[in-house]
Amino acid sequence: MGIILYELLMPFRTESERIHQLQNVRCKKFPDEFDKQYPEEKMMADLPKDRPESSDLLMRNLFQCE
Repeated sequence: MGIILYELLMPFRTESERIHQLQNVRCKKFPDEFDKQYPEEKMMADLPKDRPESSDLLMRNLFQCE
């Protein structure tokens, strides 16, 4: 679920850029702009117990409609 959310949040200019970034994300290497914009993002934590529950994610401002 973490990689899917990453794809939704980060724009890709080309397919090659997408592939490169997703390979880096799998190795826990996030672009600086992602870390600055979403510092609390823990969906990619190695241990499932460290990942947020889906109900917690729904409460975040990211998913609130205006």
